[in-house]
Amino acid sequence: MVNTPKHRVILFALSGGSLVWDADDKAVVEKIVETDDLAEAMRLTREAIMATGSHSAASLSPAVERFDDLGAYLEAQNFGATLCEELSLGGAQSFGMTSDLAHWAEIGVRTPQDLADYLDGCFEREMQKQAMAG
Repeated sequence: MVNTPKHRVILFALSGGSLVWDADDKAVVEKIVETDDLAEAMRLTREAIMATGSHSAASLSPAVERFDDLGAYLEAQNFGATLCEELSLGGAQSFGMTSDLAHWAEIGVRTPQDLADYLDGCFEREMQKQAMAG
């Protein structure tokens, strides 16, 4: 039996619209929901953000393995930024990635897995910069 990864929604604890941090400076997670249904994951994310008025309330991580199309994966990845724009959340600093497939092709990103690998590489480089600076 194949264990296909699921879309993940992380619901964070908030106080006054801001994240709650624990003693180790980690955001406090209230609940993690994993689902096969992307629409359900998006609904849960939307509900949490609308209920609190804060883009910090929820984080959607679409499962890359469930996508064959780069455009659809980008749309799912950009859901939070699109939602913040749609809801006109003041002060929300959530930026989406370009959906221009030609742009991504120029840097060798042609599939959802290519994009996931590219983003992982960006994250790793940023962590290395922080380690060297601190």
